[in-house]
Amino acid sequence: MGGNDPDGGREGERGTPSETPSEERDDSREGGGLDGLSLEAAVSAVVEDPTDSDAVRETLAVVAEDGVVSRAAVDDAVGNATRAAATAEKRAELAATKLADVRTMAEPVSDLDVVAARLGSFDARLDRIEERLATLDERLRRVVEHGDAANLYALGLEIQQATTAAEEVGRAADEFQFDLDDFGTWLDDPDHRAGELVADADALAASLDELEGVVDALATDGTALDDPALEWAEASIRHRVTGPLLSDLRAELATLRAWADREGAERPPDIEPRLDELASRREAVGERLTALADPDWRDRFGDRLRGLERTVGTMEPPVAWGEIEAVIERHRPDTE
Repeated sequence: MGGNDPDGGREGERGTPSETPSEERDDSREGGGLDGLSLEAAVSAVVEDPTDSDAVRETLAVVAEDGVVSRAAVDDAVGNATRAAATAEKRAELAATKLADVRTMAEPVSDLDVVAARLGSFDARLDRIEERLATLDERLRRVVEHGDAANLYALGLEIQQATTAAEEVGRAADEFQFDLDDFGTWLDDPDHRAGELVADADALAASLDELEGVVDALATDGTALDDPALEWAEASIRHRVTGPLLSDLRAELATLRAWADREGAERPPDIEPRLDELASRREAVGERLTALADPDWRDRFGDRLRGLERTVGTMEPPVAWGEIEAVIERHRPDTE
């Protein structure tokens, strides 16, 4: 099974105050805008909503030196952002090299679906990291082009966002390398593969435990729940995605058995009876959720659940469990 993907989402975009200062507001300051003002005086010149003060102060500190906002500090700030980007690029290059090494290690068993799926997932992660690096390069180019801009606040914000984005890409590349190391261990060690399979079965059992708890609470009249309708919908969503997870565990068990037989190694533990027991529990939870459904709940969440069914229906092993979590998030009901 593919691991969770820490490289998702739109990262590197920091929140901005409720009103970004205009060039005119900046240039209206006597003495050429914010240049030369103390940090606190510059914050006061920029903010109109006091709740923005901390965010503005953090941004202006990027273009400040010794507590004074200064155009002279811009070069150092741009240098810091450039170094952070270079570090991120180096870490991405190391990750790409490690992926090539792991691919070589996996070559003898690359025909196995579970191995091919993981390699494909890793290729996609590297592509996303490299795309983010390209975006980062473009952002840094804009920062350099705007280095002489009159609005020091806007320039500080660009530098701040570029630096944050570089640090996040670097962390993503580091996490990618850690996952590649773990995958290398998984490839090399049958006991590690077996342990991961058992851990995944434990995770599915824990998910069913939680679902059974929600169903029990709904069956007692739902007074213990803040919003019984919402709890029923979320439980229904989580119940539906346990189907692909269970199928994935069965498929991986079969693959690991074939892998062991090919190499003359010890087979993984026989967890098939446990998977049968989990399947029975899953079916029972589904029947109870159906029986407990209020018609109003079906009307309120029916479209969302049907959309989920269509998505889940296209999933076949091997399934990335991180993809399952993303599906849950996309179909999670609104709280209002």
